Formats: sequence, structure tokens, C-alpha cells
Amino acid sequence: MTDSQNEQCDKELRDGLATEHFSYGHVYLDQDDSERAREEFTLAAELSPDNSTVLIGLGRSLLACGRTGEALPILEKAVSINAHYADGHFHLAQVYLENDERDKAIDHFKEALNINPRYNAASAVLSRLLQDRNHDIPEPDAGKMEHDKLSRQANTHFHLGTALLQKNLLQEALAELKQAIALCPHYPDFHNRLGELYRKRELYHLAEEEFRLALKLNPRYMAATLNLAKALQNHATVLSQQAADTFRLTLELDAGNAQAQAALEALCPHVESSESRT
Repeated sequence: MTDSQNEQCDKELRDGLATEHFSYGHVYLDQDDSERAREEFTLAAELSPDNSTVLIGLGRSLLACGRTGEALPILEKAVSINAHYADGHFHLAQVYLENDERDKAIDHFKEALNINPRYNAASAVLSRLLQDRNHDIPEPDAGKMEHDKLSRQANTHFHLGTALLQKNLLQEALAELKQAIALCPHYPDFHNRLGELYRKRELYHLAEEEFRLALKLNPRYMAATLNLAKALQNHATVLSQQAADTFRLTLELDAGNAQAQAALEALCPHVESSESRT
């Protein structure tokens, strides 16, 4: 292998390990085990120090551990790396809120909503902050509390499924991801990850279905778009090979079948032309 190939293999290995630690970090965070979450996110950040989503996870875990002073620069770095990611602004706003810097918190909650107007958590906190200014504190919303509970459970299954997928424990990962989707079927990330699992198992028709569901929920979801293209390409290769094998079988039954010969040469011109010369 060349040096560049070795570097690429090393990068893929680091990225895979970072994803695994990141996923376990979320599992522990969802289970309120903030210290173990911090340990996992720290390992992920060491492997992928400029990944904004990893830094957000680390910042969240530090905040959950009560280490606000350490969380602040981490989340500020995450926002500086990717200023167009709503989660970064949301969690940075939470740190400012803990530091009693309400104006800065409000600015970042607003920025999160500018990026994603459907960011319900940011909307709820911002509304409360603005209402607090007028001393008008609303009653807790029971429906929203139930939704948040289901979302939390679904995210635990999702991140555990992602970690199992990284370990190539596909059957176990499948069960977790299906449970996540059963709880929250409208999360595009869940369908995209399940599609990745199906593609890994070479179940391309199921993978395509999940990627299309993800894109139906979020038409601008770049990862799902790329994954769908790859799955279609893989599926086309398999179908082409199956077609070639069937045309060969046709020629075994009828060696002079011109339609089968022409179709086979069109499918694999290099292979068939070399075979015809031997």
C-alpha cells in the first residue's frame, strides 16, 4: 500500500472508533450517566478533534457534570467550526444560561431557531426566557413532556444501534434501530442509519426504501442523498450481474440466440469480447 492509502486507512479507522465512542457517549448521556458519557466523548474528541458534533457531545456531557467552565470553550469551538449547525448554538446557549448570561443565551437560542425553525427545544426555552422577563411563567405542557420522554428513549436506542453497527453486530443493531423508529418514526436520522445497516447487509431494496423515507422527511439531507446514490449503484451492479448470468444460461440452452449474445456483450463488453476470441 502507498503512504496515501495507509493514511486513508488510518483515517477511516480513527473515524470509525470516534463514531463508536460518540454513540456510546450519547447512550450514557441519555441514561443520565454524565461521567461515563464525558469519558466516551473525550475519547471521540481525541480521535476527531475538529468534528463539531463530537465537540457538542463533549460540551453537553461536561455541562451535565457541572463543569460549565470547561464546556464553554468546547462549545464555542464547535460553533466556530460549524456556525450553521443549530445544535451547537442551542447547547452553547445553555452554557450561557448556566452562567447567568441571559442576553447571550437568548441570542444563541434565536440563532438555533433561525437555522432550524422547527427546533422545539430551543423554541420552548426561548419562550420561557422571554416570558420570565414579564414574570409570566406558563404551566408545564404534559403533551410536550411525553414527547420529550419518547424522544429520549428513541435516541438511546438509536445511539446504541449506531455503536453496535460500528462493531458489526448487525442483528443487535437492527433491533435497536427498529425500536428507535417505532418510538419516533419521523426522525430522518433513524431511517438513514437503518438504511446504512441494510446496505451493509447487501439488502439494497430495503436500504433504498429507508434512504427515501429519510429524504421524504428532510429533502435536503445530504448524507441520505449520497447513501441512496451508493445503494442504487450497488443494486445496479448486482442486477447487472444477475442479468449477465441469466443471459449466459440462455446461451447454454440456445447457443445461437442473437438477442442474448448482444445483450450480454452490452452488459460486459470487455469480458465477452475476450471470451469470443478464445
